[in-house]
Amino acid sequence: MSPATRFDFTLAQLPDFIVLDSSVLLHLVFAAPAHDSREKRLFDDAKTFLRRLKTAIDEDSSCTALIPLQVVTECFHRITITAISRLLPIGANVLVEQKKQPKLLIAADVPTKLSNFIRRIDAIGIEIIQPNEIPDLASSSFEEQMQEYMRDLFLMSADAHILTVAKCLEIENIASLDRDFLRIVNSDFKIYTSARL
Repeated sequence: MSPATRFDFTLAQLPDFIVLDSSVLLHLVFAAPAHDSREKRLFDDAKTFLRRLKTAIDEDSSCTALIPLQVVTECFHRITITAISRLLPIGANVLVEQKKQPKLLIAADVPTKLSNFIRRIDAIGIEIIQPNEIPDLASSSFEEQMQEYMRDLFLMSADAHILTVAKCLEIENIASLDRDFLRIVNSDFKIYTSARL
């Protein structure tokens, strides 16, 4: 197999359909890291891509951006953990502390943060793919394809799930800032990412 085609998502023409990974979406809620110039440049590239995506969706409907519900859940988890961790001493186990102190969810204003995240996704025009909209989701072929991506491409289950959803929807374009997607050795996919990754 040949390597996946890679495009700089700050410059390349956006495709008709694209599936987004959480690594791009989390830039909607987290601030750019002040201490790491490389990460700040990646953050800036993600922001540029999301602005371009909004323009492509709003102005000429030239691109449809999709995210599987699983990606939203992954983002929710990261937003929740980050919000609660800011209330705890450095090094504290967030999950253990949240189980002991469930009101940390409210103290960290997690429900509002999650609602704001969804509003930002909606404001761009990104569509959330519900499980019932994914062909073959309940079939063994979905699970087999996902396992194949994990085994052959050494992907974590969340990344393999994104590829499998994209394949089921017959979408070849993936936007991500996750280096694991650069390992994809499959000409069926085109990866839109930062040239700096």
